[in-house]
Amino acid sequence: MDRQLLLPRPLFARRFGRILGLLIAAGLAGCGDARAMPRQLPTASPTPDPAAGTESFPLPPLTTPTPLPLATAPPALVLPDESGTSVACAANTLRLPLADLTGDPTAPVSRIEADEESLYVLVDGGLIRLSRVGVDAGTPAPEAILLPGQTVAGRPVQELADLALDGRRGLLYMLDKAGHVFRYSLRDGSLSLAYRATFDRQAVVSPQLIAIAVDGDGRLLMLDSAYGMIWTPDGQTGRELVNDSSGMTESADLTAADGRIFVMRQDGSIRVVEERYGWRAWQGQEGRRLGLAIKTSNHLGVDLIVTVDALQREVLGMRPDDPGLAVTRHVFAFPDMGLLRDAAFAGGRLYALAGGDLFVYPGPAGEGGSGECRPLNPDLFARPTLYGEDVIATLEGMRFPIEEGTLPIWPRIYPGASRLYRLGVHHGLDLYSFNAPTGYGRGWPVIAPLEGRVARATIRYEGLSGEEFDRITADARTLGATPPDTMELLAGKHVVIEHEGDISTVYMHLDALAPGIVPGAHVRAGQLIGTVGVTGTEGEGRPGASLPHLHFEIWVGERYLGEGITIRETMWWYGQGFDRRG
Repeated sequence: MDRQLLLPRPLFARRFGRILGLLIAAGLAGCGDARAMPRQLPTASPTPDPAAGTESFPLPPLTTPTPLPLATAPPALVLPDESGTSVACAANTLRLPLADLTGDPTAPVSRIEADEESLYVLVDGGLIRLSRVGVDAGTPAPEAILLPGQTVAGRPVQELADLALDGRRGLLYMLDKAGHVFRYSLRDGSLSLAYRATFDRQAVVSPQLIAIAVDGDGRLLMLDSAYGMIWTPDGQTGRELVNDSSGMTESADLTAADGRIFVMRQDGSIRVVEERYGWRAWQGQEGRRLGLAIKTSNHLGVDLIVTVDALQREVLGMRPDDPGLAVTRHVFAFPDMGLLRDAAFAGGRLYALAGGDLFVYPGPAGEGGSGECRPLNPDLFARPTLYGEDVIATLEGMRFPIEEGTLPIWPRIYPGASRLYRLGVHHGLDLYSFNAPTGYGRGWPVIAPLEGRVARATIRYEGLSGEEFDRITADARTLGATPPDTMELLAGKHVVIEHEGDISTVYMHLDALAPGIVPGAHVRAGQLIGTVGVTGTEGEGRPGASLPHLHFEIWVGERYLGEGITIRETMWWYGQGFDRRG
């Protein structure tokens, strides 16, 4: 369901207005609350870019860049305490509310890469660059590099989800949730497509790229959780198999080091890939409660496998040849710190992202910073928020829309997954029979999870033929995104309910709406609102082409639950309320 069905605004206009404010903030510092006008995607199919399918981007020569001198001497990372742990707290760490720079303090920051001069950060699905000199001095000035709504080689940027830096070749790769991988040259500032996602009608399911990395040969690696495979681009639209391991369908992130590929699974354990088929265990969970990132760093002169635990607020460094030995361990001791999402080392400092903040360690003491830093029991951290709201409290009060249903384990049916048949981003959770009671199917009851008011309900519905489904999805693929009117047709019979606390829920593909479910009607928690169906899917016009299922969305203000963060984190947030048990 597109946000157009919740708010009377053009597709993506809300996000453009917020993130494009970066351009204003960077160029008009001190001018007050300046905001850019929103920019809308075209609503008609554009003339195809003749170069879009044949674009060539030769890799630059392999070089080792010469670091530029910093305005302030980069300090060495301080020595750990007697337990081998380096503790970052207000007394030795600079904390910058990075999200405030966008004009929206609720914007999530999710991914970071660093070189000797700059930090590259994903904020609310867009890429910004920050000078390390400015960050280290506590005066970051964001420069927008690639934002939702911009177009590269004929493909609109929708929501960036992951980064991979090839520092030796001066390239930064960006994975879009729509399925494309964009490439940015750090040397000349050019943007291009490294991989263009395409729809294969013959495929049983489409690939689901959830993470990217670069190996020592400069090869782009793409982790596909739908097929349990690792790919590398073959041309711009083709894929060459790197590894095939069935267990990779429950993976979260990957990195490359020492000629091998390391994959972090959803449970925090790590597997290693050495051959074309299969993988083997490298390390267990090791106490990781929510592993959101794994990467390679050579800040100590040798490659280290670095993992980031969101709940432990811990950054762990290990040698690729010895998983049992932690070479470095950095923990953060800020009681109100949000989920720790990613970290990067550069110039003798550790840069970390949590909530909407950028942490710089070591750095000038922040507000209230004095005294000795001591590790904080992870259970004593304040409950994390998302988009400025206590989302966990809301989710804990919800009933599952399918009684006795459970949460799925596959990333491709969660919010943030790609939908290649329409070249869009999935905003909801799909609930099929695999996660429902026996007998689930067309006509199964759907209930309201919370008390609320019906904001929208399908009153008249004409149906969607197979031919019309083909036409509107083909037009979307030509456009490179799903227009609002197409999204409304693909929603089928649907209901939108507004709840307290700026929370909304959406129910799509319903077979029928329950009596009395009309705009303005009050509903109570557990009340029947409709039944499961296939309306709006290919299966409506071609019986059997799509299985009956409920498409269920949760919106927090103007963002779908999962917007601006990784699918792995999205799965964790859903689990706080429903815990895979319904």
